[in-house]
Amino acid sequence: MTMAGELKNFKLDRDADGIVALIWDMPSRQLNVLSSGVVGELAQLIESLAADKDVAGIIIASAKAGGFCAGADLDEMAAFAGTRTPDTVSKAFALMTEVHRTFRKLETCGKPVAAAINGTALGGGLELALACHYRVAAADPRAQLGLPEAQIGLIPGAGGTQRIPRMMGAMAGLPLLLEGRRLDPQAAMAQGLVHKVVPAESLLAEAKAWIKSKPQATQPWDVDGYRIPGGGPYSASGSQVFIVGNAMLRQRSYDNYP
Repeated sequence: MTMAGELKNFKLDRDADGIVALIWDMPSRQLNVLSSGVVGELAQLIESLAADKDVAGIIIASAKAGGFCAGADLDEMAAFAGTRTPDTVSKAFALMTEVHRTFRKLETCGKPVAAAINGTALGGGLELALACHYRVAAADPRAQLGLPEAQIGLIPGAGGTQRIPRMMGAMAGLPLLLEGRRLDPQAAMAQGLVHKVVPAESLLAEAKAWIKSKPQATQPWDVDGYRIPGGGPYSASGSQVFIVGNAMLRQRSYDNYP
């Protein structure tokens, strides 16, 4: 690929089978975070790989020993929050729009995409993994998968509010979205956020084996006839979840999260 020399946050590893691993490795950081620079590079990579007929599939993995991703770049977010002017609001909106556009492009690129989660994946990092068609996690009971944004007064902003209920149903998903609950890999697999848990040294091999099985490179909700597990918000069962969920959240938080 011609742009490989321009990359700062990803390293590319293409094998003989045409499977391209995007190794996320932000310079000068102990852990990866989801920044505007990362999103920009990822958007370019997806466009380039989707157009390459010799690419059989894509894997997103991390080179950091500490895990997959610690969440969003809080320095960037603090800069937006610290100066609430029409210009910064517009820039923040544009950035989040680009995040959604990039993640959606990933899941509709026509190539099978696997996330190899080597440890903790929080916030926007988990939301990136959720936009992949397949998720395999390392068998590390210390690892945490979740969306802790609610604990600092934010709603998950990179698609988690849409993809999690579509994967595990609203009833099971609300504690992750509204309380910031975190799951270890085995619990995440049991609830449908992760497809498989394997030893850390087998992550890439498992992701490649899945791609070689020639899976359908489509998210479940993009298939005709898909239904949200447990029913959507306008179904009889779904509406009860949202009514009761509202009441339970107010009882626990008094509409005043820390």
